[in-house]
Amino acid sequence: MGNDPAGGPSGAETPDPGLFRRLLSRVDDAGCRGVELGAHMMTLYALARRARGPIVECGVGSGFSTLALLAGAAEADLPVTSYDVSARTRDAALRTIGLPADDARLRRWEFRVKAGHEGAADWPDGTLGLLFLDTTHFYTDTRRELGAWAPRMHPDGVICGHDYLLHLDPLWTATGVKRAVDEFVSAVEGRYQRVLHRRDHGLFILLPRDDERW
Repeated sequence: MGNDPAGGPSGAETPDPGLFRRLLSRVDDAGCRGVELGAHMMTLYALARRARGPIVECGVGSGFSTLALLAGAAEADLPVTSYDVSARTRDAALRTIGLPADDARLRRWEFRVKAGHEGAADWPDGTLGLLFLDTTHFYTDTRRELGAWAPRMHPDGVICGHDYLLHLDPLWTATGVKRAVDEFVSAVEGRYQRVLHRRDHGLFILLPRDDERW
């Protein structure tokens, strides 16, 4: 996935310089600070660049995924909507992004205080180009999120999420992502091909099986 040094397709437009520089610096910063998502930020950026509809993020945390998605969305001219149960994660994301809330480059970003599965009610069916999940990591929550958002995905939409391999870490008890994702893929009968990036507790990517972009 990705045919150029920036991690995206050859022939794509030049990334937004400001956001892209911040993305690269935060990737380094994430590695230095041991942020688990650091290994996957450029992958999220590449997925956002290729999205064919609006981008949704469920679970903001410190905002590293938000920055990666926004950097790709800026190039694709797509909106990003982030959902989190805590309003404080918006401020954390702004600090990670490194821009004030009124910066014009954030015009495509909207933050909504809702649980991940609740956000699906905000969208019509068949519209989303990319969904990123990184919430509680419990089986019941992940299963409910996948079930709620699946109808909202564009036929070429991609679903991805962090911590697919969290069950391998004995320090964690919320370890239901893999089970929920595996059951979902089986239930939708061949709609997606599953790709796994194993570093940092794993990033799963569900790609439309017949999508030639990949």
